[in-house]
Amino acid sequence: MPRLKRLIRAVIPYQLRLKIYHVRRYLRSFGIAQGLVALYKIAMVGNGLIALSIPQSRTPLLVRGNTSDVQTFEQIFIDNEYDAPLDISPKTIVDGGANVGYASVYFANRFPDARIIAVEPHSANAEMLAKNTAAYPNLIIIRAGIWHKKTLLKIENPEAEEWAFRVTEATPDTIEFEAITITDIMGSANVDHIDILKLDIE
Repeated sequence: MPRLKRLIRAVIPYQLRLKIYHVRRYLRSFGIAQGLVALYKIAMVGNGLIALSIPQSRTPLLVRGNTSDVQTFEQIFIDNEYDAPLDISPKTIVDGGANVGYASVYFANRFPDARIIAVEPHSANAEMLAKNTAAYPNLIIIRAGIWHKKTLLKIENPEAEEWAFRVTEATPDTIEFEAITITDIMGSANVDHIDILKLDIE
């Protein structure tokens, strides 16, 4: 077997091996038909919007081509970033920095009895988040930035990739959205603890 691997490395160019590996990951995660369709759409869409049907979601997920949406989608549904073993049945999950909702969708399908609170400050991301999670009645969206106190915030780096927006306190002429604290979130949900707290924020 080691000799065969060395032979494959010698015969097949590295870039082609990389592409084959990428295809295999999609097929292993989504099945042959859905995996191939997803790969084709991502390759052909350019800067447009695509809908990807995968077994891990009740409805097709919207992805903005040539953006960080693709990498985020792959991290969650192919690399299984949140597939940690748990010995609890969570009732309250907070998705802080929900982006366009892929982690929220993952949690909603893995823990269908849990209430999920998705928090996202950026308007375009929040719009996509609402569309991607519309099929989940147990999911609540809050358009705000998580902060250590109640205040008003703005996006500090609007030119950044969609998954890398940072927030900062706003001046009176730059207000974009409100801040919310973890305590505020728990109060709105009427709970005294959070079972899963995912914080992917800058």
